[in-house]
Parts: sequence; structure tokens; C-alpha cells
Amino acid sequence: MKKLVVAVIMFFVLVVGASVAVNVLVDQDALRARVAIALKQETGLDLKVEQSAIQFLPWPSIVARNVVLSRPGDEPFFKAGSLHAGLSVLALLQREVRFQDFVVDGAQISLHRAADGQLDWMVHAPRGQEEEAPLPVNGFEAKRIEAHWAVALDALHLTNSTILWSDQRLHWRGGFTVRALDLAGLRTPSPWINLSGDHAGTPFSLKGHLGALNAFGSAATPNGQAWSFSLATSLGPDTRRDWMNVDGSISDPRLMRGLILRVRGEWLDLQDMQKLFPHADLPHIPSFGGDISLSGDIDKQALSVKSVAAQGNYWPMPGITVTAIHLHAGNLPIKHVTFGHVTIGADSEQAPLSVETDIEWQGSDWHASGQAGTLAGITDFLRRAGKGNFVPVHAELRSEALSLSNTLGASSSSPPLNAQDNLVLTVSGSLGATAKLTVQGKADQLHTPFNLLHDVAVGGAVTINAQHDYTIDDLALESQEAALAGNVLIKRSDGSRVHLAGSLTSKHLDIDALMQASGSSIPPKGATSAAITAKAPASVPQALVKMGAAADKGGTSASEVAPPSADAQNTEKALPSWVQWLRKADGDMHISAEQLHAGGVDYAGISAQISLSAGHLMVDGLKGQSLTVPLGGKLDIDASTLPAHLHVQASSFIMPAEWVQGVIEMPEVLRGPVQIVGELSGAGQDTESLRATLAGSIGFSMVDARVSGTWLAHLAGPQAAAFIGNGERSLRCLGTHLTLSDGSAIVDALGLQAGNMQVSGHGQIGLVAENLTLHLRPSLQLAGAEASAPIMLDGPWHNLSVQPERDANGNAQLTLGGASDTSDDPCGAWLAAGRQNQPGPEPKANERHHNRASDLLKALGVLH
Repeated sequence: MKKLVVAVIMFFVLVVGASVAVNVLVDQDALRARVAIALKQETGLDLKVEQSAIQFLPWPSIVARNVVLSRPGDEPFFKAGSLHAGLSVLALLQREVRFQDFVVDGAQISLHRAADGQLDWMVHAPRGQEEEAPLPVNGFEAKRIEAHWAVALDALHLTNSTILWSDQRLHWRGGFTVRALDLAGLRTPSPWINLSGDHAGTPFSLKGHLGALNAFGSAATPNGQAWSFSLATSLGPDTRRDWMNVDGSISDPRLMRGLILRVRGEWLDLQDMQKLFPHADLPHIPSFGGDISLSGDIDKQALSVKSVAAQGNYWPMPGITVTAIHLHAGNLPIKHVTFGHVTIGADSEQAPLSVETDIEWQGSDWHASGQAGTLAGITDFLRRAGKGNFVPVHAELRSEALSLSNTLGASSSSPPLNAQDNLVLTVSGSLGATAKLTVQGKADQLHTPFNLLHDVAVGGAVTINAQHDYTIDDLALESQEAALAGNVLIKRSDGSRVHLAGSLTSKHLDIDALMQASGSSIPPKGATSAAITAKAPASVPQALVKMGAAADKGGTSASEVAPPSADAQNTEKALPSWVQWLRKADGDMHISAEQLHAGGVDYAGISAQISLSAGHLMVDGLKGQSLTVPLGGKLDIDASTLPAHLHVQASSFIMPAEWVQGVIEMPEVLRGPVQIVGELSGAGQDTESLRATLAGSIGFSMVDARVSGTWLAHLAGPQAAAFIGNGERSLRCLGTHLTLSDGSAIVDALGLQAGNMQVSGHGQIGLVAENLTLHLRPSLQLAGAEASAPIMLDGPWHNLSVQPERDANGNAQLTLGGASDTSDDPCGAWLAAGRQNQPGPEPKANERHHNRASDLLKALGVLH
């Protein structure tokens, strides 16, 4: 027993002595220099080690501190606070340095790819003469003997470390902290990986097994077996954890051929991924998950950025085919549309791809479902950038009576706007280089962003070619409010210019009903006077000159015209907005309506040809009938070159007064049809110069319409307000005629009659100077008596002054007397001037009053 104890003690002393002798005899500085030179010759990398030691207890190992690896001229890509590597003694006898347990603590690994694709962590042996280094044995000189040693690694452990990456080619960067990384069995047929880390406080994990790592260096796996792998990942804390599993195999790992892959996972929200990749800019998609099966050969060359860009297809995985897919999402917001309960599925390559979702848009909800070809066919379609075989599609859209927010459990949910629509819309056809779709649908009512339609039926055929031109054939839309039919072509030339061509015809079109449903501000027939008098009262001359003010603003607001491109701004920044708008699109449309109702006015047989080409707009062949008056007119605006030329001709045209007042920014004090007759022409570089050259004449007339009493009282003066009232009054007639030339408009006739009040006058409007002078004579009849006093409106458009006309002695000219003879009707002359002797509707006969009491009551607005 004593001999055994002595033998053990002697062995321990020898081992300790050998360990001490090794550290004494071996020059650590020389050893580190030799290792650094050998590493530089084999990999081209620079190695710096601050401290190192070799120990044999409890087993042979190498210990190093403050280890740095870098490529010459670059920042270090590997730094480690400490490194401990255990060696296999038996492997040394076979000229193999085998690290049984390689432990790294406090490391920082920085992976960088330059814009030219150069990777700073890739190893390559530099060319040139090998550098000599002294032998690491103190006190000895010996001849260096070349020997080849193999290096192997059994396990790697990384703790308390950081991994960073930066890709200047793809503009990606990121990183995460490694709490612990265990790579075990690296030399076995099934290495194991277990990683736990966090990024910005969010924990994640990766664990699983891989195939033999040496398979990547051979043409095939051992014994013809596939290189298999199975990995499981998780993200987030236990209370909110996302997970994804990846399983598969590769028959030829070196060439990445024969891939079979299945990916499964569930994400509480797809944006959770941004906790690892903060710059991914992923959408908010809750309850996202499913599984996808893939197979094929990975095309490594096509995966490069340049190759993918050059291919120009829609498929992100060259060489890979989807063999099965099942995906779901809680909701998927795209711009202003929300897709909820989305499911996408196909059981095999030959199965059709099915899609089903709820849709919410602007308070309306629908349910959509459909199928498209086969999964293999769709993959081929995307791989060929839409130029492959045609893919048959069929889809159905139905309105929902229950809102998406309600089904998702929102406490403030309410039925959707289209709950009672009963809409059923089907789309069938094929997708390919040219898409051909047939649309059919019907609904009890249809809510649109613009209006509400009732008893709707719609149909048509849509064709979309490779240039994204849209052709709509056999369009048919039927509803209580409108019936529309025709053919339309929508195409884009030189990338942005829109061209619209075709013809549209309507059997009946009720614009009033459409505008009421859309919440238009135009008051419906029978509206109270408050709807007309809500705006500040203004005089007729003020409203007339505002036409020039509206034109001075460019006609169309900046919000209605898309801004020009950066290149076009240099050449067109000085152009008026309306010229830019005319030059942005081309068109050639023929429109017609058998029956049209607008502004309380009925029209029949309306038709016109509208053409627009390179800034030249023409509305020709306008014809129809309204109020027994034949209609006709022409509009020609040529802004293809400057100066722009304008020519407007209205042989006789009738428009709702609300529309005219809206164009010239006049308060809505008049309601009823306005007859317009005249001809104007001009030319100019911009709106101001065009206005200065306007020449011609134009007249406006109305009969049996409505007018604001407040506005009449404003003309007659505050003393007359009590006799006129502030409600809506009957307008028996209105007529005015203007002659334009040399930057001004001569008002040579102006008159109106409304109940017991009439206004007549003349004057001049300065279109360039933006001022006016009008001489008016309002007169008021009351109980068989009449009072009148001439007044003058004078000054700039935005600051008119009203003052009485005075005689030579400076006195106001007030005239009192008996009412004029009703047989002498002034409306005839005013209407003839406004119509330029064209035919038009006649006003109702002027009523004769015999009772002064009733006259007084009517004047006060008690009787009508």
C-alpha cells in the first residue's frame, strides 16, 4: 500500500514538474509569434494575444487572454477577453491538434461585408515568401523540421459575448448579445446547437441539430444519406413568445441541391421580428403563422443581388418551388384597407391556391374568397414575372352585415355602412402576360366613397396587358340613380401620361340624387332659405367679378393637381397650374345621356365629344334640350404651346345656378336654371394675360327661380330689410349682358325682379385692374306705392363701397310715387339682353294686386 501511495505521489510530482518545466522552457512570446506567423500564412489574418499559457493539469489545455483577430488594414472582427481550449493527448500522438472543449468568454465578433462584396472574416492564404520565426524553446537552437498537423474541434462554447454584422452592399446592419452558445458534437454525424441571447432586452433562443459538418466539403453525404437538420427558435419572454421550427434535408450540401424544407411558426405579431431586425419595417400583422413546404435546388448565383435585379422576376427564391402552403393572419392593413381573418392555402403543387379574407374599407365590410390555378402554376407565373402560362382565377366578394371590428371583439364596434347592401360580385378569368377578367355583380344598394346607389347591377370585361393598359368592354351599370354603358381604354404613355379613350352613354342620370347621397352642399329642391343665406351676403356685381378672381388662382387648386416630377419642375415651374394639368393627360371620349337631371333641371338628348391631346382640350358637338330650349356649345383651350388660346361659344346652354355660383365663388343666393349665351376668346402666357385679352360678349338669364331675401335687402339697404324679409324669395326674372374687351367688361344691361322689388343698372368691371363701377337703381313697391334710389358700387373687388348716387347739388335722389304699370313688364328687355335674342323660357305673368292689405302682408313675407 505504501508503495502505491509513493508511486502516485511521484507521478503527481512528475506531472506538476513537467507542467512547470514546460512553462519555464517554452518561451511564450516566441510561441505566440510563431502561431501568429503560421496563422497569417494559412489565412492572411493578423493574430494578437496579450497573455498565454500551456497547462497539463487537470488536462492539457491552452489559455489565452485578450485575443484579437483582424485582416490587415481593417478593424478587428474578433476580440475575446479569455480563451480556454482543452487538448486531446491521444490526438497529439497522431499529429492532430484536437480541441475537445473550446471556451470563449467576453467576445465581440464583428462581421462586415464591403460594398464590393469583400468579406473581412473570410480566410485566404497570402502569396509570398514565408516569414521565419525563432523556435519557442529557450536556450536551444535547432533546425526547423516541416510537419503537417491536422486541427479539429469537438465543441465550442461562447458566453457573455456580442455578435455584430454590417452589410454595406445590402445596407443591412444589426447585432445581438450571446448569453450562451453551445456547439457540441461538431465531429459527429449530428452536431447540436443551443443558443440563447437577447437583442435590445428581447430574449430569443435557437436549438436543434444539424447534419455532419464535413459534408459541405464533399460532393455527397456519406452513404448517400441526405444532410438533415432540425432547428427550433423562439422570440420574446415566456408570457409573449413567438416560435418557428425549420426542418429539412439537403441531398448535396456542397452544391445546395436536393433541398426539402418545412417551416412552421406562430407570431403574435409579425412586427415582433423588428425586435431582432429594427430596420425591417415590417407591417403590423397580428396572429400570423402557418407552415410552408419547399423543395428544389438553390441557385447560388441567382441569389446574388445583381443577378436577382437582372432577372426582373417576382420570385425571391431562384430554384426553389413551394410544394404546400397554409398561412393565416388576424388582420393585414394595406394603406387604407384592412384585410382580416386572412387564410391562404394549398395542400400540394397540383392543388388550387385558395384565398379567403374579410375586408374593411371606409366603414364598409366585405368577405372575399377565391381560387387561382394550381400552386405550381402560380409559382411558375411568378418565376416568369407574369409572362408564363395563364393562371385561371375565380373570386367572389360579398357585403357583410357584421363589422370586422365587431368580430375582433372591439367594444365600440357598430354595424358597417353596407350592412344592408346584399352585394354579390364575382370575378373570373385568367392572369398572365395579359389579364382577362369578367365582372358580374348585383346589390340591393351599394355604398361607394362618393354616393349611395340603389338596386344595382354591374357587369363588364376588363383586360390588362403587359404595359398595364386597362380596357373595359361592355361596361353596364344599372341603378335607380344612373344607368351607364360603354367601352373605355385607360393607358399610360411614357410611364406617367394617362390616356383615356372610349364612349359612355347613360339612359338616365340623376345627379341631384347622387350628390344628395354624397353629402353635397348643393341644397335640394325645397330647401329652406337658411341653406342659401348662410354665407355672407354679397352683391351681384361682386359675384360676377369673382369669376376673374377664381381664374386668377389658376382654376384648379394645388390639391387637385399632382405635383410635377423633379425633371419637369425645371421646365414647367413657371407654368400656371391649369396648363400643367392639361398637359398631364390625353383623352378622346364621347359621352351622351338620354335623360339627365341636375340642379332641379331636366335635360334630354345630351351628347358631346371631349378630346385632350398634349394640352389641347376641345369639347365639341355639345347638344341637347332643356326647358324646351335647344342646347349647343363649344369649348376650345389650346395650351399645347404658349400663349394659350381660349375660345368659348354657347349658342344656348342651361346650367344649375348652384354650379355657376360655385365656379365663380359666389354665395349660393340664387337657385334654379341659368341660361348662358355668348362667345369669348383670348390668348395669354398665364391667367392674368389671358384675362386681359378676353374679347366677346356673354349673357346670363333666369326665370321663375329662387333668390335670398337677405341678399336683396343688402342691395336695397338696411332700411328696406323689414319690408323684404330674410327668407327665400321668388325670382321672376334676371338678365344681364356683358361685353368684354381690352381687359374690362362693360355691363350694358342688368336687371332682376323678385316679388315687390326690382333692380336695374349698368357699369364696368376691370378684369385687369380688378375693380368695378356699377350704377344700380333698386326699387321697392309697397301697398301700391314705389320707392327707388340710385346707388353706386365702386372700388376694388375685395373692398367695394356702396354709396347713393347724388345730383349736381350733392343730394341723394330718392323717388317716391305710385307703383309702375304692371303691363309694362321690364323682364322682356332684360331677358332678351341676357339671351342675345336667343329663344328661352318665359316668366310667369306678373300678378296684379287689388288689395293694399294683401300687398303689405306679401311685402312683409306673411303671404306668398
